[in-house]
Amino acid sequence: MKSCLLNICALLITTCWLLPADVSVADYYSPENILRFAGYLFEDGDYLRAAGEYQRFLFSFDSIPEQADSILFQIAECYRLTEDYIRAIGQYQKIIDRYPRSRLKDECYYKISLCHMLMGRHDESIHFLYNHLSEPSNSSLSLRIQQLTAANYLFQRRWQAAINLFAIDSAYSKTTSHIINYASQGMQLPRKSSTLAGLYSAIVPGTGKFYCGRTVDGIQSLATVGVLGWQSYTGFRDDGAGSVKGWVFGVIGGIFYLGNIYGSVVAAEIYNEEQAERLLQKVRVFVNVNFN
Repeated sequence: MKSCLLNICALLITTCWLLPADVSVADYYSPENILRFAGYLFEDGDYLRAAGEYQRFLFSFDSIPEQADSILFQIAECYRLTEDYIRAIGQYQKIIDRYPRSRLKDECYYKISLCHMLMGRHDESIHFLYNHLSEPSNSSLSLRIQQLTAANYLFQRRWQAAINLFAIDSAYSKTTSHIINYASQGMQLPRKSSTLAGLYSAIVPGTGKFYCGRTVDGIQSLATVGVLGWQSYTGFRDDGAGSVKGWVFGVIGGIFYLGNIYGSVVAAEIYNEEQAERLLQKVRVFVNVNFN
């Protein structure tokens, strides 16, 4: 029994000795496994580590591999998905400069424009599309360009311009339908006239703020101007035109009266801004989910 166990142990030791000592290390650092691991990290949402592994894959070759443009594209995607848009643009541009015949060239132009939009550079995004993708390579890309341009228009509150990009009789995709819906909502946003708000408060202090939905502010303005005006009136009534009380409260009341008019104008502008911002917040969520 003991001799049998000894033979088995000797066999195992001999087998381990004959195997290459660094076989697991060699397999782990092989380009194929590095690329596989990078893909796993990307799918798992660990984009920065994925970018590092994609770069490690490129460095594992003595010469530039054939699929280098697609690997650089994945690195750019990693940066874009972590919202590092400047580095992402640099990577996309690197593909365009190094591989002018790459099948990914137009896609890189599109992604650069997308990054500009996500950074709030809407004019730059639109101009970039116009300058580099005026003749898209396929109909699918053409539609995406239209949608990206329209999204920029939404952020610029150019509601009608966004709608005009799409033909009335075309078959809308889900993304296009949402864009048109948001643009239509933008055209129908409730608005308050700053002129009317100022006029109302000029006639009756505080009513301009009532008009803008600021009831408490309106009551405060009405009460403040009313009290100061009454104190000024009683001063002049009791002491005549030389009343110190009348002039002091009159001047203070006049300042509050003018401030009440100005505040009503600003309240109307704030109301309009808040209505548009609520809609644009929905647009931001929609863009982050649907544009890639």
